[in-house]
Amino acid sequence: MKRLKFLLLFLISIHTAQAQDCEQQLEDAKRAYFNGNLSEVNKLLSDCINGELTHQERIEALNVLTNAALVLNEDKQGDSLMLLLLSEDPLLQLRSSDLEEFKRLYETYDIVTRFSVGARLGWNNPEYSIMSYHSYGSRTIEPEAYKSKTGFNAGAFGEVAVFRQLMVTAAINFQLHRYHQSEIILDYQEVSIDEKLSYLNIPLQLKYQFEILSFQPFVNAGMSFHRLLRANARLDLTPLEPDFLNPYIGIPKRVKNYNISDQRKNFTSNYSFGGGIRKQIGLFAVEVTANYEVGLNNLINTEERFGDPELYNTFSYVPDDFKMDHLRISVGVVRSFVKPRKKN
Repeated sequence: MKRLKFLLLFLISIHTAQAQDCEQQLEDAKRAYFNGNLSEVNKLLSDCINGELTHQERIEALNVLTNAALVLNEDKQGDSLMLLLLSEDPLLQLRSSDLEEFKRLYETYDIVTRFSVGARLGWNNPEYSIMSYHSYGSRTIEPEAYKSKTGFNAGAFGEVAVFRQLMVTAAINFQLHRYHQSEIILDYQEVSIDEKLSYLNIPLQLKYQFEILSFQPFVNAGMSFHRLLRANARLDLTPLEPDFLNPYIGIPKRVKNYNISDQRKNFTSNYSFGGGIRKQIGLFAVEVTANYEVGLNNLINTEERFGDPELYNTFSYVPDDFKMDHLRISVGVVRSFVKPRKKN
């Protein structure tokens, strides 16, 4: 154990000494560059450039090496060093003290996004449409319209550039949708339902992004796939006072968080399109997005419409066939991963 500790301390001391040596050699190289001893710059930094320098020190070293190569008319070497420099520091800002040759070489490169990852949080505004009306015994031609309630969404996403400003995007979101609906049963009872639908949403889209001033507006379109996680409902059966004496109006009944997932389809899909605007801050960005999804599927599992006797025997509830469109508005934070690319 003592020998192992000694060996570890010895290796750490060697590493520390090498780092201190490279730090000193970087200072010597910068001094040599400003003193005009350009041939010394590469000698001083050749052993350290891939080794014991910190990230910031490596940027400084590559900057000095690039400038020295350009002064010595080693254009090919300077170009290779500029590529390394921009790979290390894609947010490099030109300084007034930089050589004109350095500035011209810098202008021959673009910084392009390889891919981005991010997270979003927002809210949903659903819109429900009855496709086919079903009832236990309603005397109304149509039930009360489904009243939408605001839900929320949260998730993560990724983007991959395929051609300049065109990207393929994918996301995984948790989405909660809610609504209220009621109808009159045989003129003397009202049945109402407040339902919560929880989905795992996976949108796949093409996205086109462009530049306006310092902002990046974008549009997107594609498909969105939904996996039902759970459908819970609060069911109320309420007797109504009749216009004439009726001894069989019943008694109030209520249940909360009743699981009706079996009556809902597990998998559905929607058309999805939208857009937004992004503000880049270094390699990070903040964005606001809006997406509208057009429901393509009946949300009801028709084979299980009467699969739970408790629902229609106790609460007189029979689900309509209905679909859901919805507007999703989100705010997000994005991290971009970039690379330098030589301009054509």
